[in-house]
Amino acid sequence: GEASRALSVDPFLAHATPDIVADWSGSIGPLRGTSEGAEELRAAYSAFAEAFSEIDWRSFDHTWLTRDLVVFSTRLDVRGRDSGAATTGRGAQAWSFSGDKVRMLKVFQARGEALAWARRQALEAARLYFVTDGLGGADAARPVVEAALDGGVDLIQLRDRDLEASALTETAAMFREAASIAGALFFVNDDPG
Repeated sequence: GEASRALSVDPFLAHATPDIVADWSGSIGPLRGTSEGAEELRAAYSAFAEAFSEIDWRSFDHTWLTRDLVVFSTRLDVRGRDSGAATTGRGAQAWSFSGDKVRMLKVFQARGEALAWARRQALEAARLYFVTDGLGGADAARPVVEAALDGGVDLIQLRDRDLEASALTETAAMFREAASIAGALFFVNDDPG
């Protein structure tokens, strides 16, 4: 995972849009509320960081839901500036991007909460939806699925009641992989079991 030992937020802000929104409303820690813009975020983080002599923030288990939305688990280890007491916090975050810059971050208590929120966001943002049958199986479907995704499909749905369970499972795996690589959502309607 990614690690940061910075007591300053400036290294992060170098990779954020000037109008970054940081939403800590889901936090149970001392940094709560929402900061809008780099200066507000810098002030909020500085107030948070001044209580600590050490801050070690790590991200891991990154899951890209779309081309510009990622969810990951976090671990924050801190040591009090005056007390020397150490503590650890765990949670999750969702980040959305504008190009290669972070435009929004949202804090959650658990990865499941972050994934549920991010999936709703991705579904609301989907513009182009492609529904198809299995197109004769994974090998035959691959070029069609990849062409649809290359054409900008945000959400792909597999519906095929006629494929045998093993063929549907194999085809669904290919759809899922292609959608994941393209940063699109994927779901399948028919239960092979």
